[in-house]
Amino acid sequence: MSDLAGQLEIRLDQRSGAVAIGSSRPVTAARVFAGKSPAEVVRQLPTLFSLCGTAQAAACTAACEQALGRQPSAAVLARRRALVQAETIKEHLWRLLLDWPKMLECKAEAMGNINANANANANANGSSKSRGNGKGNAGAGANARASTLALPTAASAMPRVMQAFMALRQAQQAVGDPFSLDEQQAERGAAAEIDSSRLLDLVADQALEAAPADWLHAVDRLATLQRWSEQTGTPAAGLVRALVAQGLAGCGANSVLRLPDSPWQQLAWSLASVEADAFIAAPQWRQECAETGPLARVAAQPLIADLLARHGNGLLTRLAALLVDLAQSACRLEVMLSTTVEGASNTARSWVANSATLEPQAEAISNVDPENSRLQDLGRTAMSASFTASGEPKSVLANKVMAGDTGIDVGADVGMNDGTSPDRDPRLGIGTGTGTGVGSAEAARGLLVHRVTMINGRVEQYQILAPTEWNFHPQGVVAQGLTAIARSGAEGAELERLARLYITAVDPCVDYKLYVS
Repeated sequence: MSDLAGQLEIRLDQRSGAVAIGSSRPVTAARVFAGKSPAEVVRQLPTLFSLCGTAQAAACTAACEQALGRQPSAAVLARRRALVQAETIKEHLWRLLLDWPKMLECKAEAMGNINANANANANANGSSKSRGNGKGNAGAGANARASTLALPTAASAMPRVMQAFMALRQAQQAVGDPFSLDEQQAERGAAAEIDSSRLLDLVADQALEAAPADWLHAVDRLATLQRWSEQTGTPAAGLVRALVAQGLAGCGANSVLRLPDSPWQQLAWSLASVEADAFIAAPQWRQECAETGPLARVAAQPLIADLLARHGNGLLTRLAALLVDLAQSACRLEVMLSTTVEGASNTARSWVANSATLEPQAEAISNVDPENSRLQDLGRTAMSASFTASGEPKSVLANKVMAGDTGIDVGADVGMNDGTSPDRDPRLGIGTGTGTGVGSAEAARGLLVHRVTMINGRVEQYQILAPTEWNFHPQGVVAQGLTAIARSGAEGAELERLARLYITAVDPCVDYKLYVS
């Protein structure tokens, strides 16, 4: 079997702002799994996707387990989620170290003085970016090895990111596969001791210049984001400075809604309908286009809420959402892969100590009426928590969360995503052992949903709803963002540069071709 990715073709008319998005993505290609055993599907499917194979494995396994009537242990689910978080970190660092700098490279010469100022601040303040001791001070230091926006400097770190991720995955696979339908192998995989420190250190060194939890606590609004970027020399900080310096904070802003958290009822009905193929090719939420991804996940976080109010869903908000999602993923990974509470940092231990209090209750799909469950706020509203370097007691942190002091999205870990399935709904034939299952994962680029139906132990139908189809819908967030850019007055090469930057910010799962005429 070959890769199922396909390609996007995007055409932008600079005079009218009209956008046409075509796709060669074989959205019904999952039909190749018809007639196979679920074990074959779980083994083969992740290898067919060049990106986010771990998230694909998580969603696939969850869907098959539900159809077969199996319930994985809490340890297995936690390990699957941890590996999805590791993959998200790798993908986000790729965007920050390679893709975003490449799109801004033609303006990099204008960044020289700004970066020089950041380096001067760094030398004056000294470097402080410890991940493990909870003493990192966001914005207090800069990494001289990654202090400019120049593409080679940022790109030089990416091989280390890939090596750290691959080392983590290989260590996991050497012991057992937590995505296996073989329960014994999955349990062995869940019990494996694997080291995430190399990957987590790169988040601090190359992106945040601080412990992720400290960064989330300190960078909570536009003013603190700008202060951090001016005092920090990482490539990510340089990107923030570049967008502000070039006046691109609100570039591409539009009114497309964000997909709500765990929209199971509506999606399950759509995937089970006779119009499922059309829905998968061009999905909408209640007859409106919606986006999924980092911005949708962290829209309620204080920094992002402030940026949304000031600049809408433009480039600066999207870059900040990527940084927030990266920091949150790093915090989750650190906690999930710590074999003991003492193995995590002080700030991560606060999360472990308070997780029981902060855990939101997931609503069963069978209790949701699709006609009466319209969400007033399509942003992510799951309960979240911030961390302090001192590791505050449970009651103090819980009270802060209740008062709105937010930072790390707990809901993404204990909710319905990252390798889990909705509760049984007899109206849809979804549930334990019914032969139909739905599984999902919050992949780096957004919500990934798999649905499988089986007869006599063999797959009858397999469906995949990917983030790209939401975000690159013909009238979706990319189409509307590019129209906004064209109507802002940009022309020629500059219009093409900004269009590519916006496409990169939303981030397709596949290659694309852009034509500006």
